[in-house]
Amino acid sequence: MSASSTRSQGRVRAAAAARLRVGLNTDSVILDKIKENPGISTYRIAKILHYSIGRVDGSISRLQERRKIDVQYVLCEGRLIKEIYPKGFITQQEAEVVRLDKELLESPDKWKKRAYIYALDRITLGITPFKSDEWEMKALAKEDVEVQELKDHLLIRIPPRLADFYIWKNSTSDLAIIGDLVLLTLKTSIPIHTPAKDERAELETLTTT
Repeated sequence: MSASSTRSQGRVRAAAAARLRVGLNTDSVILDKIKENPGISTYRIAKILHYSIGRVDGSISRLQERRKIDVQYVLCEGRLIKEIYPKGFITQQEAEVVRLDKELLESPDKWKKRAYIYALDRITLGITPFKSDEWEMKALAKEDVEVQELKDHLLIRIPPRLADFYIWKNSTSDLAIIGDLVLLTLKTSIPIHTPAKDERAELETLTTT
């Protein structure tokens, strides 16, 4: 092997090693951002870090292959949204139950016996320990349910007709608490198959032949 050929191979290996270092550094930065903002979108990551969408997508693919993150597609207000979470962050929606942390409520004592659940629109449930005239006027439906008290939490079971209406078993939710008013926004999870690395390679081969 000639000296020039050896130098050429050395430059190729050095360039590959440099690309790997840059890629790993990008992955680390993006993973930190995902941990800070569970459920963040690819577009949002790119905007915050001033990266191109392609650079973020490449990093997301590598992080998925290394099992560092989970990607979930949800249907929210008619739009399909790709949400990215740290590995293990996403848990299965507890069967028709809302769990409230007492420390987040303004007056936990008000929640001792009953709660009122209001179907405010097609994606939002409102829950209070007292009747709300404002919510009652706009609600599609209303339910009066028992509250189960634990040491640090309150459990509120969603009645079957509301659970079915909101496709509860195939949904994720965002919980907001203001005083003693609870707003639950539901997003329908959409299972989407993403080809594994070997499958992508096979597809690329097919498209280039």
